Amino acid sequence: MTQKILIQNGLDEIKLSLEKIGYDIVTTDLNERYDVFIYKADGYDIDYYNQITSLTNDNNENVLLVNAKGKTIQEIDYIIKHKTYSSLF
Repeated sequence: MTQKILIQNGLDEIKLSLEKIGYDIVTTDLNERYDVFIYKADGYDIDYYNQITSLTNDNNENVLLVNAKGKTIQEIDYIIKHKTYSSLF
């Protein structure tokens, strides 16, 4: 099953790279179902806080949040596939 991914506006390079390796990127319509939300934040100021906090609507339970700051496409791909930020061992 293909993972549907919502990406924060402005992360076009990440969007294109993930599309190239086969991911389905959805629009910013929060009524659409998606599995992963990719954003960039420094941990202090999140301009799109309302978008993140509204992810748990009826269509989007258990959404994986991925902060792309400082991560390569390979690392983001690993996180999506394993639903974890790093291996335990």
